[in-house]
Amino acid sequence: MNKTPTKTKHKAFWIAASIAVFLGAVTFMITQDMVLMSQVWQSVTLPNLMTAATLIMLMHLAMTLRWYWAAKYLDIPLSFTKALFIFPYSMLGALTLFGPLGGDCVRFAMLKTLSDHNATNVFQTVLMDRLLSLAGMGIAGIALLGFYAYQHDMNYVLKGIAALLALGIASMAIILKILHTLKSRLTQSVIFNTLLMIAGNLNPIKLASLVAISVASGIITIYTGVALTLIAKLLGNIDIPLLEGSLAATIGHIASSIPLTPGGIGFGEAGFQEAIKLISSGTSENTGATPYFMFRMLNIFTSVILVSVFTVYFLNSKKLRNQWLQTAA
Repeated sequence: MNKTPTKTKHKAFWIAASIAVFLGAVTFMITQDMVLMSQVWQSVTLPNLMTAATLIMLMHLAMTLRWYWAAKYLDIPLSFTKALFIFPYSMLGALTLFGPLGGDCVRFAMLKTLSDHNATNVFQTVLMDRLLSLAGMGIAGIALLGFYAYQHDMNYVLKGIAALLALGIASMAIILKILHTLKSRLTQSVIFNTLLMIAGNLNPIKLASLVAISVASGIITIYTGVALTLIAKLLGNIDIPLLEGSLAATIGHIASSIPLTPGGIGFGEAGFQEAIKLISSGTSENTGATPYFMFRMLNIFTSVILVSVFTVYFLNSKKLRNQWLQTAA
């Protein structure tokens, strides 16, 4: 009696995975001007390419951990193995569909298909991870800008950052207090319920945990900026100082997080380029592909490989397939 639903889920997943691989492959071939990338590939060595791909895979691992921590914070069970399996599909969705919103939709659909969680719990894990991502960008941006200002003796910037932090902490305290006060009136909204879960009823342990994973998210964002800068050096021989490249990359990531734009195309690169022009003491104008463009293209390429390998493994591992799909049935 249970064979039909399982077969249906299996077929639906196979079709979705095939579409994801196809979209990634096609996007990799035609996204923007491939002449720019051809200028890069001519001078790329295999060791440098492998090192750059490893940096991307470590980024995927770190972001998967953030999603796992988000679910853990909300006391929603999420297998790390399953999260690690789903995340490359999500990344590919973000890079080829409608930016972060596209990636979140892919995560929601796949986790709902491969688990016994209800739609509300799945949505809450994705929303929490998205909020952590935004918090991480803010923390990383403030930390990198503060360090940059300190190095260049920009005291007015440091004072502005201190005021911004004080305002942010005060605003967060007020928001949490309001949520706590109005919690009985907000029970009909999934988003507000999730925010209430994040507030943790003002439990000090929960709040300390929230601060810890937010800081960890900031470190992940900083690592992403470092990876982008190193990839530009490895693949394009573009000389950008690490601090300035990481700060510009964070600004680019914030710009690319604008929803409903495929992979943040244009926004991320424009943000990165303008930031580099303003703050970089190294190369600001590049004759070949921009660092942000190279980073995104390598990310797509790596995601396609991971999606292909994971899809083949899933379809050929009867034990894993039956375990996940039977759990979801």
